[in-house]
Amino acid sequence: MTEWERLKVRDIHPPDMVAWNKQMYTIRLFLQLIYDTDYNNANNLLVTPDWKIYKIDSSRAFRRHKKLRHEESLERFSRSVLASMRALTSEKLNTNLGPWISKGQIESLWVRRGLILELADRRITKLGEDAVLFD
Repeated sequence: MTEWERLKVRDIHPPDMVAWNKQMYTIRLFLQLIYDTDYNNANNLLVTPDWKIYKIDSSRAFRRHKKLRHEESLERFSRSVLASMRALTSEKLNTNLGPWISKGQIESLWVRRGLILELADRRITKLGEDAVLFD
Protein backbone atom coordinates (compact mmCIF):
# COMPACT_ATOMS: atom_id res chain seq x y z
CA MET A 1 0.00 0.00 0.00
CA THR A 2 1.07 3.58 -0.33
CA GLU A 3 1.63 5.75 2.73
CA TRP A 4 -1.37 7.81 1.62
CA GLU A 5 -3.57 4.70 1.58
CA ARG A 6 -2.27 3.65 5.01
CA LEU A 7 -3.07 7.05 6.51
CA LYS A 8 -6.20 8.18 4.68
CA VAL A 9 -8.01 5.03 3.54
CA ARG A 10 -7.14 2.28 5.99
CA ASP A 11 -6.17 4.41 9.00
CA ILE A 12 -3.77 1.78 10.31
CA HIS A 13 -0.64 2.30 12.35
CA PRO A 14 2.72 0.52 12.39
CA PRO A 15 3.08 -2.05 15.16
CA ASP A 16 6.58 -0.78 16.06
CA MET A 17 6.65 3.00 16.04
CA VAL A 18 10.35 3.17 16.96
CA ALA A 19 11.32 1.10 13.92
CA TRP A 20 8.89 3.05 11.73
CA ASN A 21 10.29 6.40 12.84
CA LYS A 22 13.87 5.27 12.17
CA GLN A 23 12.88 4.44 8.60
CA MET A 24 11.12 7.79 8.21
CA TYR A 25 14.19 9.68 9.48
CA THR A 26 16.25 7.98 6.79
CA ILE A 27 13.64 8.64 4.09
CA ARG A 28 13.60 12.33 5.04
CA LEU A 29 17.39 12.46 4.84
CA PHE A 30 17.27 10.90 1.37
CA LEU A 31 14.61 13.36 0.21
CA GLN A 32 16.82 16.24 1.36
CA LEU A 33 19.90 14.75 -0.26
CA ILE A 34 18.24 14.39 -3.66
CA TYR A 35 16.20 17.61 -3.28
CA ASP A 36 12.89 15.96 -4.12
CA THR A 37 10.32 18.69 -4.81
CA ASP A 38 7.54 16.10 -4.48
CA TYR A 39 8.50 15.85 -0.81
CA ASN A 40 5.05 15.53 0.73
CA ASN A 41 3.54 13.10 -1.77
CA ALA A 42 2.54 10.13 0.38
CA ASN A 43 1.84 8.14 -2.81
CA ASN A 44 5.62 8.01 -3.37
CA LEU A 45 6.17 5.87 -0.28
CA LEU A 46 5.27 2.21 -0.46
CA VAL A 47 4.68 0.24 2.73
CA THR A 48 5.10 -3.52 2.60
CA PRO A 49 3.11 -5.98 4.74
CA ASP A 50 6.13 -6.29 7.06
CA TRP A 51 6.21 -2.47 7.48
CA LYS A 52 9.25 -1.66 5.37
CA ILE A 53 9.09 1.69 3.60
CA TYR A 54 10.31 2.18 0.03
CA LYS A 55 10.66 5.52 -1.72
CA ILE A 56 9.51 5.44 -5.34
CA ASP A 57 9.27 8.00 -8.13
CA SER A 58 12.10 10.50 -7.91
CA SER A 59 11.10 12.20 -11.15
CA ARG A 60 10.98 15.56 -9.34
CA ALA A 61 14.36 15.19 -7.68
CA PHE A 62 18.02 15.99 -8.27
CA ARG A 63 17.45 19.72 -8.52
CA ARG A 64 20.47 22.00 -8.69
CA HIS A 65 19.80 23.82 -5.42
CA LYS A 66 22.79 24.00 -3.10
CA LYS A 67 20.74 24.20 0.08
CA LEU A 68 18.45 21.89 2.00
CA ARG A 69 14.75 22.16 1.26
CA HIS A 70 13.36 21.23 4.69
CA GLU A 71 16.29 21.28 7.10
CA GLU A 72 13.91 21.15 10.05
CA SER A 73 12.81 17.64 9.03
CA LEU A 74 16.28 16.28 9.78
CA GLU A 75 16.04 15.51 13.49
CA ARG A 76 17.70 12.12 13.93
CA PHE A 77 20.19 10.15 11.86
CA SER A 78 21.19 6.55 11.31
CA ARG A 79 24.80 6.00 12.36
CA SER A 80 25.42 3.72 9.39
CA VAL A 81 23.89 6.14 6.87
CA LEU A 82 26.00 9.02 8.18
CA ALA A 83 29.11 6.82 8.08
CA SER A 84 28.37 5.91 4.46
CA MET A 85 27.82 9.55 3.57
CA ARG A 86 31.13 10.49 5.22
CA ALA A 87 32.94 7.73 3.32
CA LEU A 88 31.48 8.79 -0.02
CA THR A 89 33.86 10.58 -2.36
CA SER A 90 32.96 12.94 -5.17
CA GLU A 91 34.74 10.55 -7.54
CA LYS A 92 32.46 7.66 -6.50
CA LEU A 93 29.45 9.90 -6.86
CA ASN A 94 30.48 10.98 -10.37
CA THR A 95 31.24 7.41 -11.43
CA ASN A 96 27.99 5.99 -10.13
CA LEU A 97 25.58 8.79 -11.04
CA GLY A 98 27.34 10.38 -14.02
CA PRO A 99 25.54 8.24 -16.61
CA TRP A 100 22.11 9.32 -15.32
CA ILE A 101 22.28 12.88 -14.01
CA SER A 102 24.19 15.98 -15.02
CA LYS A 103 27.43 17.25 -13.56
CA GLY A 104 25.55 20.22 -12.06
CA GLN A 105 23.05 17.90 -10.39
CA ILE A 106 25.90 15.83 -8.94
CA GLU A 107 27.69 18.95 -7.68
CA SER A 108 24.52 20.14 -5.97
CA LEU A 109 23.94 16.75 -4.39
CA TRP A 110 27.55 16.84 -3.10
CA VAL A 111 26.95 20.24 -1.50
CA ARG A 112 23.74 19.02 0.14
CA ARG A 113 25.61 15.97 1.44
CA GLY A 114 28.02 18.32 3.18
CA LEU A 115 25.19 20.41 4.59
CA ILE A 116 23.48 17.30 5.99
CA LEU A 117 26.71 16.15 7.65
CA GLU A 118 27.29 19.61 9.12
CA LEU A 119 23.72 19.71 10.44
CA ALA A 120 24.08 16.26 12.00
CA ASP A 121 27.34 17.31 13.67
CA ARG A 122 25.74 20.49 15.04
CA ARG A 123 22.80 18.54 16.42
CA ILE A 124 25.12 15.99 18.04
CA THR A 125 27.17 18.78 19.65
CA LYS A 126 24.05 20.52 20.92
CA LEU A 127 21.91 17.53 21.99
CA GLY A 128 24.32 14.61 22.36
CA GLU A 129 24.73 11.43 20.33
CA ASP A 130 21.97 9.51 22.11
CA ALA A 131 19.40 12.15 21.21
CA VAL A 132 20.44 12.41 17.56
CA LEU A 133 21.88 9.08 16.37
CA PHE A 134 20.35 5.63 16.18
CA ASP A 135 21.51 2.17 15.08
